Amino acid sequence: MSTLKADTIQSTGGGAATLTKQAAARFWVSFNGAGTAAIRDSLNSSSLTDNGNGDFTNAYTNAMTDINYCIDSTASRYMSVIKDAVGFSGTNPTTTTVRTGYYNSAFAASNGDFTSVKVTGDLA
Repeated sequence: MSTLKADTIQSTGGGAATLTKQAAARFWVSFNGAGTAAIRDSLNSSSLTDNGNGDFTNAYTNAMTDINYCIDSTASRYMSVIKDAVGFSGTNPTTTTVRTGYYNSAFAASNGDFTSVKVTGDLA
């Protein structure tokens, strides 16, 4: 068995390495959705917009090829799940943004302290 350790991996041309596995996340974001919405950490995220209670739009730095990608999302408040459903807030995903909505067990819009979105698919 071998171990490979590296600080930086580059393409043969010297630029950033391209992810080629379909299962690799092309976008992910962890954000505080309660109070003033703020990104905690992310990959390929250019902005977060708070559209109102439980309603957020995330924009990608690098666009997706099309809208046929997979979206996973969750939200919690103080380590307990607050949502029974996650939806697209009345809008379909685009190649540059995804809008998600979070709802509690009473089907009322609800913000989470720990909210995350992950997208897998193909970058343009």
